[in-house]
Formats: sequence, C-alpha cells, structure tokens
Amino acid sequence: MTTFLSLLLSMLTALLTFKLAKRESFGSIRASCLVSLLGVALLQLNSFEHSFFSSLIFGASFVGMSSPKVFNNIHISLSSLIFGLTYLWVTPLLVGHGGSLGLSAFLSCFFVLAAHKTVSSLLHKKMI
Repeated sequence: MTTFLSLLLSMLTALLTFKLAKRESFGSIRASCLVSLLGVALLQLNSFEHSFFSSLIFGASFVGMSSPKVFNNIHISLSSLIFGLTYLWVTPLLVGHGGSLGLSAFLSCFFVLAAHKTVSSLLHKKMI
C-alpha cells in the first residue's frame, strides 16, 4: 500500500508542479514551493508518516520543475514513477536526505530523456 501511495503521490506532485510552472506568473520555483506546502499541509490533516511523505512530495516537485521545452506530460509521469521507486529504495539506506532528493529527481529525468532520445533515434534510423 505504501508503494502504491508513494508512486501516486509522486506522480500527482510532479504533474501538478509541471502544470503550474508553465503559467507565466508562477514559474518552476513558485510552483514547487506551492505544491510542496499544500502537500505538507494535507499530510498534517491525515495520519500518514509525515517525514517520509513530505520528503517524497518535495523531491517529486523537483521532477515537475523540468523544462516544458524538453519534457512533456508523459516524460514527467514516467520520471516521477522512477523517482518514486528510487526514493523508496534509497531512503532506508540514508540517514539524511541531503542531496538525495535532487539527485534522484535528476537521475529519473535524465534516464527518461536518454531513453526517449535513444528510442527516437533508433526509430528514425529504421525509417530511413
């Protein structure tokens, strides 16, 4: 149940941040801040493990800060799922979260973009 909830929360957070960041008056930093604050406020109303999920929300908002010139909704969705899985695996191994959230977000976005470019290149070569 925790895995499903973590992946769902990661995807919702990243997509909401990505959508809000596209708005001219917001930008990616304000969008990440707003989504993170709203997420933590909602966690306070429930009996979820606050520390675990608040860090997950904050890290997933980093994924949503990706440039819309490079990423689309599908890229963000896949990156957020990879981030959620990475977060689930890495968190128990680390005492603190210093740097691991940003690194996990970067690596998940990098992996999705690299896979997309590789597949697009292979498909393009087969068409020629």
